[in-house]
Amino acid sequence: MGIRFEVIYDNNPLGIYYAGQIVRGRAIIHLKENIAVKGVKLRMRGYAKVRWDDNAVSTDPKNKAVVGEYYRSDEERFFENTTECIHTKDDVTDLAAGTHTYTFECHLPPLCPSTFEGTYGRIRYDTKIIIERSLMFNKSHSMEFNVLQMLDLNSLPILRIPAKMEVMKYFCCGPCISKPLIISLGLPQTGYVSGEFIHFIIKVVNSSSTMVRQVRFVLNLIALYSEIRRKETWSEKIPIAKKDFGPFEADDFEIKDTMRVPPTPPTSEEHCKVIKISYEIEVTASYNGAHKSSVISIPITIGNVPFIANLNGVSEDTLIGLLNNRIATGRHFNLNFEMPSPSYKKALYVKTLKPTIKKEPLFIPRYPFYNY
Repeated sequence: MGIRFEVIYDNNPLGIYYAGQIVRGRAIIHLKENIAVKGVKLRMRGYAKVRWDDNAVSTDPKNKAVVGEYYRSDEERFFENTTECIHTKDDVTDLAAGTHTYTFECHLPPLCPSTFEGTYGRIRYDTKIIIERSLMFNKSHSMEFNVLQMLDLNSLPILRIPAKMEVMKYFCCGPCISKPLIISLGLPQTGYVSGEFIHFIIKVVNSSSTMVRQVRFVLNLIALYSEIRRKETWSEKIPIAKKDFGPFEADDFEIKDTMRVPPTPPTSEEHCKVIKISYEIEVTASYNGAHKSSVISIPITIGNVPFIANLNGVSEDTLIGLLNNRIATGRHFNLNFEMPSPSYKKALYVKTLKPTIKKEPLFIPRYPFYNY
């Protein structure tokens, strides 16, 4: 039996939309011969799912320890629209050989969270066409599309304020304690968009005799997965960009550099109950010898509409026009107009470096996120 499906999004070949937009397209069925069907349905939905496993130790009546695996999972639906293209109730009708085209349209809720793929959870949107058959398995085909939640940095003026954090480190203890080593991290602001450069200053004032071997600057995505009923959480720290500096010969030194924000979903801590996305800048200093590294972190916000003042004379009308063009063409907004805007496709799998998993209380995960 020859059945071939297609799902085409009108005027949007990449299938990238902003929350609140209207998704339009066509679902096409190609048949080589007639088939008997009970109905044809089109379903559009947006959902979030999380799942991880926890190790629990219980005691049986004979006081023997029994190790069990308890799975934590939860789901949230943002919307689900189903259209019956053909409906016959309990009857069966023939779907003739040839091409059958069904149009669909769905208005995305304005508060949809951005598409996200993590190890233990996902936020997805898809269009599915289903052929219902009598006494046989249904035939179906789904095509995902990506959604970006709008986050205008201009609505959060506090993000314009510079941020600075420092940590003081002593080596050894008691009568052998060293003089302090001070590391500080400074940022001119805490709000950025993909494609923009993060300017940073790292200063080290070393009064001890221990040398700094390496300084690592990392942009981390932090995904917090939640099971609402039991109030269980699991966090995953995903490094999406990093820079290493060192070794250093001088006791005191200063690092002034920049890092471009890669394509990544905007910060989202309100629009989804089971998955929350946040970001931080983390600086780790490693030392010669068997000394514990020093870590500094500053939370930042990633949006997709930059500060107006950062556009170097570009008018607000021009900005709105550029943004509307990005929305119409399905491309992510980019601050640097000379560089091609990055495709959001690259942001769906952001684990370019080894992720760090943390749970409260801390435990070690053993299985990746399961496919449903």
